[in-house]
Amino acid sequence: MVNEKLATSISGIIGEGVAANNLAGVGWVGGLDEFEGGKGYWAKVDAAISFNFDVDGSGRIGDYDNGNNSSNYAQSTQQAFYFVETIEIDNMPLEEDDILLAYNGDELIGSRLYSGAYTDIPVMGYDGGSYSAGYCSSGDTPTFVWIDSDGQAHNLSADTPVWSNNEIYDISLEYMQSAVPDQYSLIQNYPNPFNPSTTISFSVPTNGHVTINVFDVNGRLVSTLLDDSINSGYHHVTWDATDMSAGLYIYTLQAKGISLSNKMILMK
Repeated sequence: MVNEKLATSISGIIGEGVAANNLAGVGWVGGLDEFEGGKGYWAKVDAAISFNFDVDGSGRIGDYDNGNNSSNYAQSTQQAFYFVETIEIDNMPLEEDDILLAYNGDELIGSRLYSGAYTDIPVMGYDGGSYSAGYCSSGDTPTFVWIDSDGQAHNLSADTPVWSNNEIYDISLEYMQSAVPDQYSLIQNYPNPFNPSTTISFSVPTNGHVTINVFDVNGRLVSTLLDDSINSGYHHVTWDATDMSAGLYIYTLQAKGISLSNKMILMK
C-alpha cells in the first residue's frame, strides 16, 4: 500500500494508458487503481522519495475501474492525461460507460469509458514511430468528443492546456446543444477504425436537402447513406460495410453551397 507520508509527496502516477491523480481534499482518482509487476510507472513528486511495491499484493490507490476503451488507437511511449473534473451537458444526461474520445485534428489519440468525476482520458503523443503519425507533439491542443449510448458523437468544448509528454492536467468539458445548430458540421465517425459498421453524426442549421455519400480512395461512389430533405438539427447515419473491402474511405456531406468531408478506415 502507498503509505500516507509517501502519498503526500506524490501528486500523480502515470502508467501505460492509465494514470492516477492525487487531489487535495479528494484523494486518489483516475483509471490507475493498482500496480502491475513488469510494468513501468512515472511518479510526479515534489521531493526526493524512495518507493517500492509488492508485486503479489499490490495496493489500490483509487476506486475507479480502468475502463480503457483503447482498441481504436495505438499505445505510444509518449502520453499525457486529461482528468475531467466535470462535464456540463445541456438537456442530455451523460451516463457511465458513455465514451470520451481525444483527437488531434481528425486522428483518434485516446479514449476512455466515462466513469464519473475525474475520469482520466489518455492522450497519445508522437514518438517517432509510423503508428503514432498524427499524434500530439509538444504545443498541440487535443479536442474531445462524447459518444452517447445511441452512438451519436458530440463535440465538447474546454479551456484545454496544450499537450506535453508525461503531464497530468485537470479540465472541465462542456456540451451546450442549441435547439438549432448555427452551422453545418460533419463529426468524425465512430468507431474508427471500424468493422463492420460505423456511425456518422452531423448537424444542419436549416431545413433542406442533404446528401451523405461514401467514396473509396479512387473517388468511386460506393454508398449513399442519405439523399433526402431533412429538418434542421442533429442527425446521424450508420454505414454497414460488411460487403466492402478493408481500406480507407471518404465520407462527405453535401447541401446547398456546402461540401464537407472526413476520412475513415475499415479494418477486417
